[in-house]
Amino acid sequence: MSAQAARLGFTLAEVLITLGIIGIVAALTIPQLISGYKKRVVETKLQKVHSILSQAVRLSEAENDVAVNWDWPDSVVDEEGRNIFFNKYFKPYMKIVDEERTYFNVYKPDGTRDYTEWHTYYKLSDGTFISFYISYNVHRHIYYASIEVILPGTNKDYLISGKDYFNFQINVSSDKTAVSVFPSTYGGLTCEGISNNLNYFVDKCKTATQGGYYCTALIYCNGWKIPDYYPVRF
Repeated sequence: MSAQAARLGFTLAEVLITLGIIGIVAALTIPQLISGYKKRVVETKLQKVHSILSQAVRLSEAENDVAVNWDWPDSVVDEEGRNIFFNKYFKPYMKIVDEERTYFNVYKPDGTRDYTEWHTYYKLSDGTFISFYISYNVHRHIYYASIEVILPGTNKDYLISGKDYFNFQINVSSDKTAVSVFPSTYGGLTCEGISNNLNYFVDKCKTATQGGYYCTALIYCNGWKIPDYYPVRF
């Protein structure tokens, strides 16, 4: 082989070095790309659920008076009253394709058991599962509706709080003049208040029982984007 021909090709060592560099770059970037894609999927699904719940409130108010005047149950343990309330004010305004009384196993981000609880779960047309129950805010002296959300495409036997499992609430304002859909820990807080106590919310998202409450607030207050400091891995 002439010197000119040799210069036109690559040696075996050069080829192997190039392939090695490509492999290293792929090993570093592909997991990040996959993680980023999974985050975008969760962000989109979570924002869609929020939109579905908000629209249900608006549609129901158009037919049933403003939400603050609805017949809110006066007991958090009255399952029959809760079901009557849901069937009247929410169910007709969401595309529910199935319902069953069942349970989901929820785990904390570190893999430890969070909780398992039986609820009536309603399956939406996109595969999302929601459960509905009434809670009472002892500080603000009002009842409100809590919504557990299981995102579509997840394994109900191993749900990760803050990744597969989230929470919203249909929240009555303290002066009982408005109702909005917020993350369940939002309560009387503002996103500014959450920002001022960010370490607390990040820790609770990671370690608290039903930490999905806190995780939902972190994403909501970051413009529906999973922040860099989010403690749950994807």
